[in-house]
Amino acid sequence: MKRFVAIALAATGFIASGQELKDKITVLMPLENSLEVLKNDGSAGSEAVFKRLSEASQPDFKMVSADAPRFVGGGILIENGNNREPIRGTKNYLSSQLASLDSVEGLSVEGKSETVPGLEGKGALRLTGKLKIELKYPHAGGFIFSFYLKNGEVTVMENDKVLKTFKSEADWQRCHVLLNAGKEPGETVIFLNSEKGAELDAMMLEGDHAMYLKRSTPSSWLPGGALRAADSLSIPFPAELAEAGAISLRYTSTGLGTWNCLINTHGWKPELSIDVRSSGRNITAKAWGKDIINKKTSLETGKEYSFILSWNAEKAELYLDGKLIGETPLPPLAERKAPKFIGIGGSLDITSPNIRAEGIIRDFALWKSGLSAEEAAKVAELPKVRSLLADSSLINLVPVQAFGREAGAVALAWNVKKK
Repeated sequence: MKRFVAIALAATGFIASGQELKDKITVLMPLENSLEVLKNDGSAGSEAVFKRLSEASQPDFKMVSADAPRFVGGGILIENGNNREPIRGTKNYLSSQLASLDSVEGLSVEGKSETVPGLEGKGALRLTGKLKIELKYPHAGGFIFSFYLKNGEVTVMENDKVLKTFKSEADWQRCHVLLNAGKEPGETVIFLNSEKGAELDAMMLEGDHAMYLKRSTPSSWLPGGALRAADSLSIPFPAELAEAGAISLRYTSTGLGTWNCLINTHGWKPELSIDVRSSGRNITAKAWGKDIINKKTSLETGKEYSFILSWNAEKAELYLDGKLIGETPLPPLAERKAPKFIGIGGSLDITSPNIRAEGIIRDFALWKSGLSAEEAAKVAELPKVRSLLADSSLINLVPVQAFGREAGAVALAWNVKKK
């Protein structure tokens, strides 16, 4: 009986604190499958603005139109890109034939090759032998060569140098190697060798940097010759929150880069920002010109993290998974300028670094006042902030593409079609 009473009291305490948290929500964007903006009274709005100046592919390889968000893994996928300069954007430099492998015609193959069912609802290459790919690097610097592999083993070589051997059984697995054109781009030859046979599909050759991000893992697949622009998501910032407020979100990195931006209000000199730098090893955050943290850590790709940036009249704090990891005193309220917008998953100013999260963001919320350590811990523990509201819905999460620190290591897999 005593145990039952203790459990009941604990549950009652959670409900009470949950109500207090609910009252602090200014806006909530679950980002599960829409850009819907929810208020603490249960009403909904459409203040969020999403932009992307090009098509992009979903995990099932279907292309979505410009300005259409991609909802993956219970959140929104935000990737880097640039429409003006391919070297700073994301482009598949391979031909349409190599990118899709719908037909064996025109391929340079030593051995046996045939067309089998593939990922895009079209064809894939069944290779027993060696596929030769002659490349001319379009610019200097690094590149990422990727492909999907199934039912076999393949060794990737550049000229006569063995780069890596990959093996996959019944499920499609994305594999990648890093290439370097050096300071003077020239020609090279890539060989994919499979003595016992393997299925290949959806190849891609992309540069290793989009704007200031230097990638070491591939981004979402693009058709041959296609260029992807950056995903951009923003929401107006309530001016009254300059005095006290908080931002919370959940972030899953889908790849490694030297600079991933989670929150930014204005380019190089943001009022508020959260960044992950040096391939997930440093977390940095700022509030009105003050460094909250520049801490070495280790964030895993494919793993979700809770970030909470909280501030009041005196100080700003940053919480990671509900634990305080940094704080700083803030300038007087009279010296603080309220930003007009918040860039979610990246900077909005086109003259700025224009960096993106290169990952999945969900459960973005603005809070009316700074959150206490206890409140930050409770928010981090919630499966969904939406559960605080009356209109709470759950959806099944789908796997997302994420890569480990070693080239070719896959932490999770795209939710690809199985043929």
